[in-house]
Amino acid sequence: MTSAINKSDAEKVRELRQAVLAATDQQVLKIVEAVERAADRGPADNLLVPLRRRLSVLQPPRRLRFSRLLFHTLTPVIVPASRWRPSDPMLPRTAVTPIANVVLAALGQQAAHVTKEIAARTTADIDFIRTAGTKIWPSATKILAGSAAPPEWRGTGFSEPTYKTLTWQIAALLSQAAAFEALCDTAPDAQGLPDADAVMDIVRGVCTVSENGLPMLFNLFLMRLPEAVPLLRRPVPGSQTAAIAAAFNQAAELRIEQIATEGPEDWIDRGSTADAGAAARRMATLLNNLQRTNLRPARRTMCEQLLVRLDEACRNRFQASLQTDLLTPLRELQTSPRPVPAPTLEANVRGLRILEMQARSIGSAAIYDSLLATAAETVKSPAIAERLGVVDRARLVEILTTPDAALAMLAKRS
Repeated sequence: MTSAINKSDAEKVRELRQAVLAATDQQVLKIVEAVERAADRGPADNLLVPLRRRLSVLQPPRRLRFSRLLFHTLTPVIVPASRWRPSDPMLPRTAVTPIANVVLAALGQQAAHVTKEIAARTTADIDFIRTAGTKIWPSATKILAGSAAPPEWRGTGFSEPTYKTLTWQIAALLSQAAAFEALCDTAPDAQGLPDADAVMDIVRGVCTVSENGLPMLFNLFLMRLPEAVPLLRRPVPGSQTAAIAAAFNQAAELRIEQIATEGPEDWIDRGSTADAGAAARRMATLLNNLQRTNLRPARRTMCEQLLVRLDEACRNRFQASLQTDLLTPLRELQTSPRPVPAPTLEANVRGLRILEMQARSIGSAAIYDSLLATAAETVKSPAIAERLGVVDRARLVEILTTPDAALAMLAKRS
């Protein structure tokens, strides 16, 4: 009887997971809302596991729980426990909640204030998160450094030594979280580099708490601020030079391995076309910078090969987005009772140009010139002129090509 019940439960779980995978985007967003409201997040969160890839594309705002506030800066290095290895400068997702609860319990009266303050907030409130984070990250550093594993840590399946290793690393990074967030918002200098002094202050600050936090810090730099790579390779006077070099190599090796495994295509296919342009810029910057380091020749060769794949991924995404964001809506202008409005078309075209400007620096510039020119001719065609105003068409032509092309179109009309 027991085996029959278990089999039935297993079949129900499989059916539920299949239904979740087949859900539309709107249904996925409703599932996320339901999970956010669930009192017992454990089983509810399991529904989102097969949706991680789609959630990275949809990027719905999530309820700002304390753990999300605490780990905001570290979010890029959080991975599913199944993908985590103790040697990786990453954080297993199942460790986040127990560690956040340790901090929350130790904050005392401040915990109630923080919990009330974030109650109506979401993960989209970035400015608020950074302001609120600066109030708790220093306290969290002191709480976690040398803390003991809580009873709920057993549920993660990790050992107590793993808890101590992770919390020292997290404490080191949280000590510099506010500085790191500020650095990410700082404009680069004339050479395209972030503030060198600020970068090295962050590195030294992490070392002050725990040198073991360096690989994870460098992994964050590679993911969020790849422009800093040349600075991270500079020699640092003192005994930390060897540790810094080793930590950089560890993070760089892992990052190249992950990009090769996931594929540049995966990152370029995520989010909007403008998001794809931003992803292309970060990845190209990272791979080009890593090629100039003293990593193993095999790794530098991998960077070169990944740049070739990135170039192809950008071309494919641009051509696909050109169809879905512009050419198809233009065709539908002639038949659809509810065509895409002109402001949306303009926003779509701006996204295309963001991707194109980043992608042409990687390669295949001539292809983009040809595609953009062809798209502009479509906008100027008589069939579109019948359904789209001249000013709207001129704006699209200007963005797709040049202001002179738009003026020429207007002059020809007059």
